[in-house]
Amino acid sequence: MHLEDWNGFGLQMPVGPNLWLQGVYAKPASTGPPWYYHLSMGISAVLLTLGAVMLVRRVGRPLERLAEAAEKVGRGEEMAPLPEEGADDIRHTTAAFNRMQERLRRFVQDRTQMVAAMSHDLRTPITSMRLRAEFISEADTREKIIATLDEMKAIAESTLAFAREEAATEPTRTVDLNALLESLCDDLAGLAGT
Repeated sequence: MHLEDWNGFGLQMPVGPNLWLQGVYAKPASTGPPWYYHLSMGISAVLLTLGAVMLVRRVGRPLERLAEAAEKVGRGEEMAPLPEEGADDIRHTTAAFNRMQERLRRFVQDRTQMVAAMSHDLRTPITSMRLRAEFISEADTREKIIATLDEMKAIAESTLAFAREEAATEPTRTVDLNALLESLCDDLAGLAGT
């Protein structure tokens, strides 16, 4: 075959003794204006680039959600399990993250219940010691012991309130540390002047 005016390539490989498989791909040389070739190549490149960008975003979206969720969990925020979607390795990573998040939630819940039980159990001996302290004859010593026991009781009560989720919760927010420090310095300077 004469391929002088054609663009193409040929393939030839042996498939047996004295037997060859031959293939030829050829297309005629461009007969249009030279800009047509460059325009078609440019359009093809743009379409391929758009397809690649869409594919990368589709693969990257689950990773982005995973990174955001890890940041939120690191700050102690509660969140629903992530959907396990995307490529196999991303699905496996998301499933492992969901399992880790559930284990952390159970761990914190167990520890909180333990602290609540300890705080509850401490109230009885503190009350008993306060009653005994009332019978101390020396007034100065009695007042110091009672003040210490009242402080211990307040700590136990606040810990119990926190464990029962009665404590006030605030959403996570960004703080301008420079402005906060300037405000504290101004307040302390005002107190020192009075």
